[in-house]
Amino acid sequence: MTKRKNTRTCMSAVPEDTVNIEQVLRTRNRERSDLLKRIVESLTTERSVQAAWLSGSVSRGNDDALSDLDIHIAIDDQAIDQVIGNRKLYVSRPARPTLLMDNYRNAPAGGAYLLALYEGEFGPQHVDWFWQLASESRLPDDERILFDRVGLPSIQGDLWRREAHRSPAPPLGLNPSRADLLTHKITFFWAMCLIVAKYIARRNGVGVAKMTRVIARTLDEIAELGVLSGVPAEFRDSLPTNLADTSADARVKLLRELACHAEVLSKRLMAQGVAIPSEAVEQIYRFIYLAETLSVKPWGPYERESANTECASQ
Repeated sequence: MTKRKNTRTCMSAVPEDTVNIEQVLRTRNRERSDLLKRIVESLTTERSVQAAWLSGSVSRGNDDALSDLDIHIAIDDQAIDQVIGNRKLYVSRPARPTLLMDNYRNAPAGGAYLLALYEGEFGPQHVDWFWQLASESRLPDDERILFDRVGLPSIQGDLWRREAHRSPAPPLGLNPSRADLLTHKITFFWAMCLIVAKYIARRNGVGVAKMTRVIARTLDEIAELGVLSGVPAEFRDSLPTNLADTSADARVKLLRELACHAEVLSKRLMAQGVAIPSEAVEQIYRFIYLAETLSVKPWGPYERESANTECASQ
């Protein structure tokens, strides 16, 4: 990748002590389990919540210590607008998030989606929240049901997953300001850095290559949209062509370089009224360090390079 001069030293959140892999993995599993318990406790206090269930690897039992939580919530139809309008408040009740990101493309029809990162000792715990109308909800028969107050009908799991990933149309009246767009893009960049780091830790070269291109393209879009003079929009074009075949060290180095450029851009974006998820950034650097350590040591099922584009759930 083309070298650029940076005007500041990028954040370093690398712990000085040696990482004990087994202890770290136990800690992350415990944190996620405790967070899920608090989420369920919070949801059961809400009268508008008709049912809730997990999907993904944690639900099906093929997760690892880096896996996220996918929480699906069926809301009484009469309360859906109020719940969606207050969704950032609801996701803050189990624990205080360090990063929140909307994405209507991930939302169920008539519902909403929110990505949330919560503080962890060795990097963020990632939760994807999905809200949907109870009248449109079906419980997948191969996922983990957290509770069901109204006896929702069931559906075959594969069919549910195909229907659940249909991209809805953009919300009517969506006309964000340039500052709002830039806030979303820089937040998206940092959230996806977490996904790249997971692929690095899991030795998935194809996944690393795909998502590294995504975050590099996002930096290009930020530079162009922010009209940042002196910042060439060429991050994606300057990536190695053989990114999927590079070493773990090279992957981590490239991710850190892109993160460093994002920090430099962020300083200039703040002057334009762009909100930067600074607290989450420090956490994500800790996670990158963990991913670097895991990428060169056997852990869980990951002892060699994976040929698959899909690993355990993100």
